[in-house]
Amino acid sequence: MKMAVQQPNFGSMSISTIMRIVGSIVIIAALIWTVYTLFGKNNAGYFQIRQDIISGELSVKRDYGIYFNGLKKVTTYQIESSYTFSNDKNEENIIGPAIEVRFNDGGIGRISGDFRFRLPANDDGMLILHQDFGGPNQLMEELFIQAVKQSVYNTSLLMSSEESYTNKSLFPQWTLDQIQNGVYKTEAYKIDVTDEITGDIEQHKAVRILRDELGNPIRNEPVLLKYGITISQSTIREPQYDKNILNLIREKRRFEVAISVAVADADKASQEKLTVIEDGKKMVIEAEYIAKRKMEKAVEEAKKDKIVAITQAQKVFVVAEQNYLAEKNNADGLIAQAQGEAEKRRKIKEADNALVARTEAFKEIMGYYKNCFQKISWSPQIATSGSALGPQGLPPAYESYIKVSEIVRKDLNLDLTF
Repeated sequence: MKMAVQQPNFGSMSISTIMRIVGSIVIIAALIWTVYTLFGKNNAGYFQIRQDIISGELSVKRDYGIYFNGLKKVTTYQIESSYTFSNDKNEENIIGPAIEVRFNDGGIGRISGDFRFRLPANDDGMLILHQDFGGPNQLMEELFIQAVKQSVYNTSLLMSSEESYTNKSLFPQWTLDQIQNGVYKTEAYKIDVTDEITGDIEQHKAVRILRDELGNPIRNEPVLLKYGITISQSTIREPQYDKNILNLIREKRRFEVAISVAVADADKASQEKLTVIEDGKKMVIEAEYIAKRKMEKAVEEAKKDKIVAITQAQKVFVVAEQNYLAEKNNADGLIAQAQGEAEKRRKIKEADNALVARTEAFKEIMGYYKNCFQKISWSPQIATSGSALGPQGLPPAYESYIKVSEIVRKDLNLDLTF
C-alpha cells in the first residue's frame, strides 16, 4: 500500500504569509553573509590584503587560520604562483598557449615553458603590488605573463632559428636573465654571411645587445625586482619550429655534416699522406741512422784495430828499443871493456916496455960488471978462504957482485926480488 505524500498547498496561503516567508529567508541570508563577512580564514601558502570598506585602509594578513575580519574586503594571494604556457593539451595547469616568436632570420617558432614566481615577503611590497594591480588575476595577466613574453620575444630576436636549434641552452639562459634582471636594450644591424654550402655571400639582419663601457648589457628597468618578486623555478622547453624551417635546419645540418665528413676525409687523406711522407722520412732517417751506426761502428773498430796495431807496434818498438839499448849498453860495455883492456894493455905494454928496457939495461950493466969481475984476479986466499966470507956467507967477490946488483936494481927502479 502506497502512502500518499502530502504536497504543500501554497494556493491557500495568503500573500502576507508568503511575504513573511520570503522576508525571513532574506533576513537569514543577510545574517549568514554578515557572519561570513565578520570572520575570515587564511590558509597556509597564502596571504590576504584586507581593505576597510569605509576608510579604504589596507593591511596584510599572513597568519593562517580563522580570524575576526569585521567589515573589510579581503583579497587572497598565493605566495607562489606559476605561469605555464604550452600547446600540449595533456599538460596540467596551463594558463596560456605557447608563445609564438620570430627569429632574426625570419623563422617562426613556438616556445613552451613554465615560470614560478614568489611574491615579496615584506608587507610594504605586497601593499604596493596590490595597489598597482588590484588582485592575483590582474597580477598574472599584467605582470607575470607580460614579463615572460617580453623576455622570450627579445631573446628570439637575438638568435637565428639555427642558433636556437643548435645551442638549446642559450635561449633559456638569456630569457631567465632578462626576466630577473631586466630586458636587454638592443639595436639592429646587417652582416655579410657566407653560405657554407654554396659559398655565396648574403646580407642578413641581426640584432645585438647594447653594452656599457665595461661590457655589461644595458637593460630596461627590472620590473620583478622593483616589486621584490623572485623566480623560484623556470623551464623553457625546446622550441617548436614550422615544418619548413625544421626541414631547412635539418637539411642544412645534413649538408654541414656531409661537408664535415668530406673535410674530415680530406684531412684524413692529407694526414695519411703526411703519415706516408713521415713514414718515408722515418725509414730514410732509420736507414741513415743504421748506416751511420755501421760506419761509426766500423770507424770504432778501425780505431780499435789502429789502437791495437799502434799499441803492438809501440810494444815492438819499445822491446826493440830496449833490446837496442841493451845491445848498445852491452856494446858500449864491451867497447869500454875493450878500450879498458886496450888501455890496460897499452899501459901494461908501456910499463912492460919500460921494465923490459930497464931489465935489458940491468942485464947489460950486470953483464958488464960480470965481465969486469971475471977479469979481476982474486987472490986464492980471498977467493977460497972460508974466513973471508961475507955477511951472507958468500965469498967476498960474489958478495960484491950482489951489492953492485942491488945498487943497479935500485937505480933502475926494479923490484929487488927480480
